[in-house]
Amino acid sequence: MKSYPKISIVTPSFNQGQYIEQTICSVLDQSYPNLEYIIIDGGSTDETCEIIKKYEKYLTYWVSEPDKSQTDAINKGFSKTTGVWFNWLNSDDFYQPGVFETIAKLHVQDNKTKVISGLEYGFFQNNLENKISHPGSIVHKTTEETIYTGIIDQPCTFFKRDFVRLFFPLSDDIHYVMDRELWLNYLLTYGIADIIKVDQYFTNFRLHDSSKTVSQKNLFEKEFEAMRVVLLQALGAPEWLIEFHKQKAGIFFGLSSSFCECEFKSELKKKILSVFVYHYALYHYVHNRISDSQMAMRWILNHGFWNRKYLLLFAKSAILPSQFIFQMKQIKLKYF
Repeated sequence: MKSYPKISIVTPSFNQGQYIEQTICSVLDQSYPNLEYIIIDGGSTDETCEIIKKYEKYLTYWVSEPDKSQTDAINKGFSKTTGVWFNWLNSDDFYQPGVFETIAKLHVQDNKTKVISGLEYGFFQNNLENKISHPGSIVHKTTEETIYTGIIDQPCTFFKRDFVRLFFPLSDDIHYVMDRELWLNYLLTYGIADIIKVDQYFTNFRLHDSSKTVSQKNLFEKEFEAMRVVLLQALGAPEWLIEFHKQKAGIFFGLSSSFCECEFKSELKKKILSVFVYHYALYHYVHNRISDSQMAMRWILNHGFWNRKYLLLFAKSAILPSQFIFQMKQIKLKYF
């Protein structure tokens, strides 16, 4: 290639001295000619700083000082970046060879691409012989379904920096799912059109006893539910739907985020709310709370957006108007 887009990588770090050298080398060993590598350490008391100093001549910037959280470190690092592409790599994970070269080639092939996501290996401690394959970020056919059930696999998902910088700094009081805040803000703003999925392994994601993913696993989903509460409030969702997700979030429901600052397109807003309400209705139907399910499906009829997927639940909830019965006969749905 005649030119290589600058790739900015940020590593937030705290007391991961036993792993961070592998992380650093996996970045530098890409031998990428236009790399910007930044390490933000939270004041580690183990061997981390000595290891970083071994490689500091290859780093764009590094610092070791107390910070508020992992999110704070990511925000500090992002503020130092100037690249075309951006991602962060935690200090216990590492890249596969050739990742940055692939990002550069895809950038040249289609300059409109905003997100590139590869595959990922997961493993426990140092047990690299028993890797588990992960599909990377999951993108569904529509933006609204991706917002509700899609997944960001952050270590193997690279963002074009100019299109995510308006979402930074990420919310300081998010400690577990800061990547999902970035993901939701991206989807709300740009949708799914310019996301590329690559059939190549980008990263190795390490699980170990002291990692948050292992030691505090139950808190991830609660914090994510709290994030959903903020999103639903910003969308003007009905109070019963907000209360449902507040209960799932528990003590986390006071979370703040930037969703309330987004300007939502009316059609997307209606579709997102309809997906949330549909799943609320399905949950209550499965748990034999038929009246709650009927209330939710009536909300979709009166205020929301529906498609063929919703028709079965309309029927089971016994609230189908005659025009829907007619439409089902016309399209001969297999459910009936």
